[in-house]
Amino acid sequence: MSKGGPVGDRSVSEHAQWPEGLPVARTRVARPTDRLNQMRRFYGELLGLPELGSFEGHAGYSGVFFGLPGLDHHLEFTQHEKRKSVPSTDQGQPVGPLFQ
Repeated sequence: MSKGGPVGDRSVSEHAQWPEGLPVARTRVARPTDRLNQMRRFYGELLGLPELGSFEGHAGYSGVFFGLPGLDHHLEFTQHEKRKSVPSTDQGQPVGPLFQ
């Protein structure tokens, strides 16, 4: 398997192509958190990203998702009602690299 090009190169690999018959409608990156209200304040109020939607009590989860007008790329945060912490690899920290 060949490796992708340098940073900024949009191709996954030198030979990979997305199938023409499989259109991508939108992408959403979802992250668990134990600080849903803080994520809402950070991304919505501080960064000013529009809140595209939210939900509560869906199979024990609540969540919120943000995006930029006219783009089909979303950032979603979810929190489980009974789970008081997230895996140590996450800790509910804001996702920064999406905004570089």
